[in-house]
Amino acid sequence: MTSDGKPLIILKAENLNLLQIAAVEYRALQKLQDRPELDQDMVARREVRFRLVQAERSLDERLSQAFSFQQCDSWLLGEQVIIRNPLDFQTQLSAVCDRIYDHSLILWNELINRRQLTAQGVKAMRLLIEAMLERGDVEGLDLQGQGPEVSIYISVLKNTGIHRQEDGVWGFYPPQEEGTISTWQAIEDFCLAATQKLTTLDHLYTQLELPPYGIKRGVIPVLLAAVLLHRLDDVSVYKDGTFIPVLGSEHFELLVKQPQRFAVKHFEIVGLRSQVFRELETILRHPHTKIPSGIRNA
Repeated sequence: MTSDGKPLIILKAENLNLLQIAAVEYRALQKLQDRPELDQDMVARREVRFRLVQAERSLDERLSQAFSFQQCDSWLLGEQVIIRNPLDFQTQLSAVCDRIYDHSLILWNELINRRQLTAQGVKAMRLLIEAMLERGDVEGLDLQGQGPEVSIYISVLKNTGIHRQEDGVWGFYPPQEEGTISTWQAIEDFCLAATQKLTTLDHLYTQLELPPYGIKRGVIPVLLAAVLLHRLDDVSVYKDGTFIPVLGSEHFELLVKQPQRFAVKHFEIVGLRSQVFRELETILRHPHTKIPSGIRNA
């Protein structure tokens, strides 16, 4: 294993001299492409681009030759194995992933199941989270058509049972689909463990990316939003140390890029404390006052 707990796989390569030459050539041309002198020389700039394409193609060919998988010696998780062809390698690799990432989320959606979302994916995630925040009590979140936000809703929230009706009320609940339960539990446990001080969400991202989860970053904001909506009253959210009374989709857009700026804290209002809060609410609240829509920790 690597020092951060990931599976270590070693493949024995051939013709390393030729591979090294191709790699050095490709890297040199990459650096040359960024030289300011090329800004004033269109011919030279075109020549470097052409040579870079050729070098990349050559590097791909050398890589294929170096790892031809013809009786290739390999080490998977410390055990030496013989790999005879690319299909055999894929089979072995899949078995390693199943063994190491045994709590991983199975997600059939290429748009959101990514480390880095495309522009279309970011827009779809924003529309979905807006619907979650504003229309969580409506079947299907009132999403219309067959856009990408609808497909993400179906794969992440509907098929897993996270968004469903209980006792006649639509809302966000712990998943019913077995492959998602571990991920939900990890996110919920992370939020509920922050009892003494604020805990920034970059630690959650790191935890979910490592074994036994191995979850890609793209889907984490959607799952986190569902957990926070389920825990509306006892998990508070902060940005740069400041309490956020109403979560918006803009917070989750920023959360994708800078999770270290956001933090959570759990506070449990039970027993005598709960009774005191109810009495205070009765005394202090105006009879016609209503809690604004979407407000957290009422």
